Amino acid sequence: MLIGVDLCNTVTNINYELLQRFNISLKQYPAPEVPKDFFTSAEGLKLFLNARPYTGAQEALFRMAEEGYRVVYMTSRPKLAEFVTRKWLQKHGFPAGSVEFIPGDEKATMARDSGMVAFFDDDPTVIRGLIEKEIPVFVKAAPYNAALSSPNIVRFTDWKQMNSLNQIIKGVTSQC
Repeated sequence: MLIGVDLCNTVTNINYELLQRFNISLKQYPAPEVPKDFFTSAEGLKLFLNARPYTGAQEALFRMAEEGYRVVYMTSRPKLAEFVTRKWLQKHGFPAGSVEFIPGDEKATMARDSGMVAFFDDDPTVIRGLIEKEIPVFVKAAPYNAALSSPNIVRFTDWKQMNSLNQIIKGVTSQC
């Protein structure tokens, strides 16, 4: 069973780093204060490498792997960030999994076509797409995604809330 896992602001706290550099507003996504090509610059790549993981994310994903799920990291980061992305996952001890660099508006289709049973993300556009494709979505809560609502959504603020994905998925799919 495959699960999709976004990186930025889902397992790694990119917003914290952006708040330090640009004083962004967390009410709008993506933050308009961030220059268009920032994430392809040396400073943007360094930000990806140095951002902190959310507490409990690594442990939760390992638990899911132990429950039989295979992790596919799906990120909208530029392909140029592949080396630093893989290095970050390794540095922080995340479970093995393929890493796909794909535009956000294509994530839901790829998730459906590959048979993913759940997806973790924070991006409102991606979340809407996953809802349309009836894929259970675990939303890392943020002000910019607070208005989204669906029986297919499980909102969480802390990865420690993700104890048993099997139990949570059964609860979500029984409501659909």
